This record gives sequence, C-alpha cells and structure tokens, in this order.
Amino acid sequence: MMTLNQAERMVRRIGEVVGHPTADSQAARLAQDYADLSRAANRRLEQCALMIEAGQGLQALQLAETPPPLLDLITILSFRQANEWRAYCQAHNLPWAEPFYDKYVRLLNSTYGKGITGDHPFYRDYRRAVLKNDDERAVSILRVIARLNPSDENTKEELKRIEEKMVRAKVETLIAALEKGDAAAAAEVAHIESSGLPVPSSHPVWQRVQVARCRELLGKADALRERGQWAEAEGLVEEIHGLATQNNLQLPGPDADLWSSLEEWTGSQRRSHVLEQDFKRAIAALEYEAQSLDNLRNSGTRMKAPAAQAAFEVLSARWREAEHFGREINGELADRCENATAWLQSQMRAAEKRQRALVAFFTLLILAAIGASVPLVLNWQSRRNYLSSLDALESRRRVADTQALVQQIPAKLKTNPKMAGGVAKADEFIAREAGLKDDFDRKVAALKQTHDAGGSIEQTSAQRAACEKVIALLAPEFQPAAKATIASLDLKWASARDAELTSRLDRAGQIASGLSASAGVGALSATVSQLEAALAGTDALLAQPPAVATSLEVKYRELTAKAEQWKGTMDDWERTDAELRAAPGMDEYLQALAHLAKSPLATGAQQEAAAGIARLGINGPMLLGELLLPNDKDAWGLLTNAAALPATFMPSEPSAQEKEACLRLRDDKNMQDVYAYELKANPRAGNPLRTHPVFSQGLITRDRAGDESGLIYDPAEHHGPIRFEQQSYDDWDYISATKLFRTQECDSYERLGLGEVIDSNTGKYQKSILQLFDQLNQDENSSAVFRAFVTMELYDLAEMRPLDWGFQWAPDVARHIQKLRDLGAGQLQSGDWMVRAQVAKYEKPLQKYFETARTVSLEKEAEFTRELAVQTCNQGFEFSGFVGADGRPFLREAAAAGAEYWGWDARTSSAGLLFRRGANGLEKLGEPMPSTPLLAFPGDRRKILLDAQQAMSQSAAATEATLPPFFSGL
Repeated sequence: MMTLNQAERMVRRIGEVVGHPTADSQAARLAQDYADLSRAANRRLEQCALMIEAGQGLQALQLAETPPPLLDLITILSFRQANEWRAYCQAHNLPWAEPFYDKYVRLLNSTYGKGITGDHPFYRDYRRAVLKNDDERAVSILRVIARLNPSDENTKEELKRIEEKMVRAKVETLIAALEKGDAAAAAEVAHIESSGLPVPSSHPVWQRVQVARCRELLGKADALRERGQWAEAEGLVEEIHGLATQNNLQLPGPDADLWSSLEEWTGSQRRSHVLEQDFKRAIAALEYEAQSLDNLRNSGTRMKAPAAQAAFEVLSARWREAEHFGREINGELADRCENATAWLQSQMRAAEKRQRALVAFFTLLILAAIGASVPLVLNWQSRRNYLSSLDALESRRRVADTQALVQQIPAKLKTNPKMAGGVAKADEFIAREAGLKDDFDRKVAALKQTHDAGGSIEQTSAQRAACEKVIALLAPEFQPAAKATIASLDLKWASARDAELTSRLDRAGQIASGLSASAGVGALSATVSQLEAALAGTDALLAQPPAVATSLEVKYRELTAKAEQWKGTMDDWERTDAELRAAPGMDEYLQALAHLAKSPLATGAQQEAAAGIARLGINGPMLLGELLLPNDKDAWGLLTNAAALPATFMPSEPSAQEKEACLRLRDDKNMQDVYAYELKANPRAGNPLRTHPVFSQGLITRDRAGDESGLIYDPAEHHGPIRFEQQSYDDWDYISATKLFRTQECDSYERLGLGEVIDSNTGKYQKSILQLFDQLNQDENSSAVFRAFVTMELYDLAEMRPLDWGFQWAPDVARHIQKLRDLGAGQLQSGDWMVRAQVAKYEKPLQKYFETARTVSLEKEAEFTRELAVQTCNQGFEFSGFVGADGRPFLREAAAAGAEYWGWDARTSSAGLLFRRGANGLEKLGEPMPSTPLLAFPGDRRKILLDAQQAMSQSAAATEATLPPFFSGL
C-alpha cells in the first residue's frame, strides 16, 4: 500500500488532470491507482466499523493506526475535487471508487473522540505485549493510546523509545539486505516505509539504500525513454525527485546527469503533447464555427448587422487562434472559412441599407411634431425647474428661501397636479420647521422661568439638556440665534452649578478618606458604596457647558478613579473568595489562593499562610509522593500514571555505561575457573618450603620441561591484593600439586548467572538486580566477602538508573547497602575472598549480617509496595476543601462517618492525615498548615493493604517496618 506521502503526490497529480485537460495521458494510470487505494481504504474502514460494533475497540483502532493511518489516508483521498474526479472517470470509462461511507467514518471518529485515562484496559494490553517481547504489537497499541490520550507524556516517550529500537533493528536488517544486493535492499525499504517507523532520513545506511533505489528507478526510466514511453517515464522522474527531496539525497554525478537529461526529455515531450492538444482544440473550435455558419447560410437565414458583426468577430478570433500555432490549416477548412466570411460581409451590407432607410423616415416624422409642441415644452421645463429648486432647498433645510420661492410660482403653474403636489410638500416642510422652532422657544421660556425662580441644579440641568436636543433638530438658519440664547442663560446658572459641584466633591472627598484595607472587607464595601452614591450624577453636571474649572474636573477624576480602584479591589476579592470556596480541584484552589494573597485586602495571616503553601510547591504528584514514596522524590512523577508502570523491575536495554559494567562483572577471572591446589613440599633435607594450599586460574599442567605450571596465586607469598602469576614447580621443591576443588565462588557465579545479566542474543537485560540481591542474601555456599563484593558491584550498576531497577519500591535496599558499607564492603576488591587478611577481617561480620539480611526478600518488598501504590493511585484523591488561615477547616460537602482528609501538616511540612469524620463530627488528627488543601481518599486503605498482603503472601509483621506513610498505623 502507498505511504501518505505517495498518496498526497498522487492526489496532487489528479488535481492537475482535473484542472488541466492537457494532462489526460496520465489519467488512466492515476485512475487505477486512486481506485485501488480507495477500495483498500474502504475495506479497512468497513472492517474497523464491524470490529467497533462487535465491541473490539482496540483491534479496530490498531487496524486504523496501521500505516498509513486510516483517517489521515481518508482525509487525503477525500480531496476537494474528489467528486469532480469521480465524474471525470465515469465519463471516460476509467476505474473509479465509491465515496467513503459517512456512517463508518463518524463511528471511527467517535471512537477516537471518547479518549482514555491511565487505567484503561489498553494499557494492560500494552504491558502484556511488552512481557511477550512483541514490539510490533506494543507499538500498535501505543499508537492507539497516543491518539486517544494525547496528554500522556509517558506514552509518547515510550512509543518513541520502542520505535527507535525497532528502527535500529530495521537498519541492521537493511545492512544485511544491502550485502545481498540492491533488489533485496529496495524490498526492505518498502517494508520499512509501510511500517510507519520514523527512520531518520540522514542515516547513512538509509541514504545509501535510497540512492540505490533512485538508481533502479533511473534505469527503468531510461529504458522507457528508449521505447519512447515518455508519460510512464515522467512518473518515475517525479518519484525520483520526491525521494531525493524527502531524504535530502545527493545523487552521484553520473546519476544526477542522467536524471537531469530524463527530466529535460520528459519536460520537452510534455510541452509537445500540450501544444498538440491545444492545436487540435483550436482546429475543432474553428471547424465548429465554420459548420454553424454553413448551416445558417444553407437555410437562407437573414442576419441583422450586430449579429453578423459578432459572428464575423468570433470566426476571425477562432482563425487567429488556430493560425497562432504556425501549422498548416486543412485546405478544405480554409475554403469554408473564406466562404463564411464573404457571406457574413454581405449580410452586414444588406442590414446597413435597411437601417439607413428607416432613419430617414423617422427624421421627417420628428421634425413635423416639433413645431406643434414648443409651448408645451416650455411649460414643462418651467415646472421642472421649480420642482427641482424646491427639492434642493428642502434637502438643505432653507426655510425662508423655500417660502419666497413658493410665493414666486405663477398661479397657472400651481394648477398642474404635479406642481400642486410639490407646493404642498414645500408647505409641509415650512410648517414642520416652524413647529420645531416654536418647541425650542417654549423650552427656552421654561428654562428662563426656572432660572428666575431659583430652581434646583438637577431641574435646570434637565431642562437645559432638553433645549440642547431641540437645537440639534432646528434648521441651520435658526441654530445660531438659539445657541446664543442658551449661552446667555449659561452665564446665569454656571456659578450655582459650580457651587453644587464643589459641595458634592468635598463630601465625596471626606468619604474617600475613609477608604483603607485595614478597615476590613465589610466596612470597606460600605464606604465604597457611599462614595459611589456621592459621585452619582456629578458627571452630567461636569459635561454641560460652560466648562467648569480644571481643579473641579481633576478632583472628580481622582475621586472617580479611587472609587473604581477600590470597587475593582472589592469585586476581585469577592470573586476570588468565591472561586476559592467553589474550586473544583486542588490546582484551581492553589491558583485562587495565590491570587487572593496578592490582594491588598488579604490579612497578614492570609498572606503568610499562602506564602507557606507556595514555598512548599504543593501539587498532586507531591501529595502522592510524600504519602507513598517519601524518600524517593525523583520517582514521584511515576505515580501520575501508575497504570503504565513497567511489569518488571529492570530496564529493557542497557546503556553503554551499564553494558561496560556488566561486561566487567562477566569477565572477572577471579570468579571463573579458579581451583584450590595443595603444593606438597619435597621432604629432602634442608628444604625450607612447606606443604600449603594455592589458587590457580585454570588447571595446573606439566610444561615441556615436565614441571607443573599454571597461573598461581600463593596466599603464603602474597599478603596484599590478589595477583595470579605464571609459575612452575619442579620436584626439587614440590613433589606434587594436588587439585582439591573448584572454588565455591565459581559455582555461585554460574548459579547466580552473573555472566548473563544481559542476554547475549537479544542484548536486553534478563536479570533483575533485586532478584540477584535476594539470591546473594540467601546463598550459604560461598564466601560472605564474595557476596558483599558482588552486591556492591551490582548496586553501582543499578545506581545509574535506580528508578528503572525498582529501588524506589524497596526501602530496605538503601538500608541493606548502608549496612554493608558500614561493615567495610565498599573497600573490597575482586578476589579478596581468597586473601587471608581480608577474609580474617571481613568474613565473620559479613557472614553474621547476611544471616539477618536473608530474612527479607527485597523483590517481594518492591512488588508489595508497588501494588500498594498502583491501587492507591488508581483510586486517587478527591479535592474536598481547605483549612483557612485561621486554622478552621472548610469542606465543600458533608461526608459519611469514617471519611479521612489529608493535607500538609504544619509540624512536618509534609503530607499527612489531618481530619477524620466520626459519629460526633470532625476529629482533628494532625496540626494542619494554614491554607492547606484537604483531599479525601475514596477507597479503603485497610482493604488495599490486606489485599496486597494476601496477594503477595506477606504477613503484617513482615511489611510493618517498610509501609509507606499512607498505610502506616493501620
């Protein structure tokens, strides 16, 4: 099947065919490719829909996500011109495909739209695939999860990791295919592209294969050129260009030259083909016009001059278009065009003669009528001028001029109905304007009376505003006098208005002086309301002319700004307080708390409480971490998606540094093939040597001289660090070297599988270090010094990625290692279990410690702790309220007896149990930090603990010492 890039390239070329008929040569191949791809996508869509309806959602989405992703492919195939392309194919008898069934598309979209959370069964299916090392299934499930839960960053990282791992494997396969030849490599490339894996285009192997692929396509295109099949070669040239652009390829010189020549050849062939098609269309159009005119001429049709002229211009244009190509036009067609041109010219001459005769007749008729109609025309023109002038004066609202013009109109003209209507309209206009002026005069008279009677500021202001409105309605010629009248009245009331303004602003200023955050929210709210009431209506007085003093305006603006500022502060406080109490979650509560603390109305206690919460950086992962993994802060992020936790306590693949440490352990010769021998001294007189044991790497054998020889470490001679040296013994000193046994440490090395921590076939880890710690603690057949040394080596390896090895789930690991360090295990070197001084110093204390350590299984402890965390995180905590700055709890809703509320304790500055609701109300169990959020756990802690103990076969006594804070004390 095509990739998305290839499908997009195909659709672009289809668009060219639909929009440019000259591209018809590509249509057949494009129609077949499009139909095949659409039918395959339709089949896959139908299968997905049937799976979804049968309740097999994961299988359906896996099939949909199989490269190329189904919905992305459908989007490409349902391009804007898809219907036009389908009609084109049907009209030309080319393959075509039905549109995608909209119901199935909606069903698949709705399945994607449901989304999932971290506890969805898809995560379980993914973990099963990982346990079975089925990377392809794991990737297909992860792609579905990533599409359904785009906020899951862990899934994105895991998908990227597995895809990169698969890419590395594919590249290795590609290298092997290259060795077999270009054909095998090209097939492998197609397989990789169809898998949808993100192979980096810059990878040298990928570049090499793509170059080989381009060479193969160049060879095919060159062969097509030899056969003259330029349309097929054009597609290959475009595909090579797409590969080179997509993968940033630099073709070798000869290949680049061949591609350039092929591109030039196909381009020239395309241009020739387009030119030929354009010429054929031009000839067809010319022949159509000639045939149409032949039909008209043969039928005896008589054409009018405009029609004949238009037909002549169309025929000429068609002739010029065909002649433009510089090719010979068929002689028979040329003759037909010449005959049609002559006929059209004769039609135009005949039409012109008929036109001239008609013009002469009507001219004489008009001249006869003119003499009889001159008086009538003059009266008509006069009426027209009067009516036009009246309309112009009315539109400019010139009242006096309109009255004068009405008086000038002769009485005889006014008898004309149309003229009478115009005069009546003018009279209505004059009366309307006079009425507006009379209304203004009445309002001015009332305003003067109010002034003289000493009316109130409000009454005077309202009447003056009414006058202002009427002035705006008056005709322009009445407005200057009206404004002058108002201006004279303004001088009389300005002093009274300014006095009223001063009084009001002084009173508002006295009220504003009482605005202070220290007064308390209630008192401040009352003061703000009083200030707003005192300033009410003042803006209207300020806005009316004449202008008030600048000092009054400034004072008003200052008081208004102060009122708005404190009103905004109060509104913000009330809104934030409401958000605090109605917060749906802890994040929203913390945001509201931080905002509230910034308000000037916040008390010192509220600000201090909010600052304490902010210093802790409280969030959801922190709550889970402090209650479940208090000593492993780096692991807290794992708790946000507990369902996606790996099923094993080890990473999948070693890093380069880890691989080096594993190889160092694997290749330690002091643990492999080491034997104890007894050197029996020659009992000759004067021999200073004594019979004693030694250690040998490998067996002691006889050399060419007949002496017993081997790599020997002799504890009697070397008292420092162990060192094996090549030595030989003759019978003068020692008469024999008798093998006693292979060291127990070699047996333990093999039994523990220390050389197989990494699988030599897959390159993956196959041994959990927690499991190895348990085996070392339980081993009673090897030296305690040996076991302590190996434990420290394994711990150093795991410390590179302790979270991946599950150390956060086993608190006893840290105590175990610290105890070994206290006993000196950190100073041990490889082979110290064979050094007498080191054995004498460390063996007994370490042996005694291991007797205690073997009573605890670190792996079981990790499994148990992780199970507690998973069950806790799956149920989660619900935000239920908070503790105020005064220490009193605020709970959003009442809960049943037994409900527990967790938050941050003031004594420890860490999460803990603060309240429990009992039969008699809320019982305080801790010292809550002021403003701490309160969270309720909906599950049963005790049941989770008992279920985990039973599932892991752990007794309460065995788990008591390592229980996380969330479960301690139950």
